[in-house]
Amino acid sequence: MIGPTASDTAFKRDTLALAEELTDRAWGLIYSLRVDSVTNYQHTEADGDDLRVAPLIENATSLSDAEIVQVREIATTEPLLIGRLTSESGATVAVNVVHRRAALDDSEVGEVAAEVKSAVALNEAQIAALKEKLKSVYGKDVQLEAKIDPSLLGGLIVKIGSRMFDSTLKTKLANMKVALKGAS
Repeated sequence: MIGPTASDTAFKRDTLALAEELTDRAWGLIYSLRVDSVTNYQHTEADGDDLRVAPLIENATSLSDAEIVQVREIATTEPLLIGRLTSESGATVAVNVVHRRAALDDSEVGEVAAEVKSAVALNEAQIAALKEKLKSVYGKDVQLEAKIDPSLLGGLIVKIGSRMFDSTLKTKLANMKVALKGAS
């Protein structure tokens, strides 16, 4: 968040230039996926039958006083910006960086985490058998979190990382329904 100390507004050339610089530099942060700020907000304006889409602020140091007033008016009235990237009063602006967590190298992790959903509670023998099967596939011990979901009717859903294995009766019935509709 950027808020000037000697003024009641962040909408001044030097402050907006700082926001521009921070926005540009944030893209260089490791694992950054998205960078949002008042400077790169994609503002849309109608010009007759044409629509113009461009960053709200480009080259802040060269903006005229009238352009700064216009930018402030847009930023402090745009619902997508207020409370996220600027304050309603215009006293502060922010740069928001979305980043992904660094994944550990698989060689560093001695086990994998799995979530299993079933229609009824699994007994100890079933849990042990599932852990053993998953260990044979992944080559690592499995930390298993079991959940109950009666809507599944039967079978299992197993999630490990971004992979999901669905062998539920609910899914099999839904697939059969689609197949039967396609055959008619």
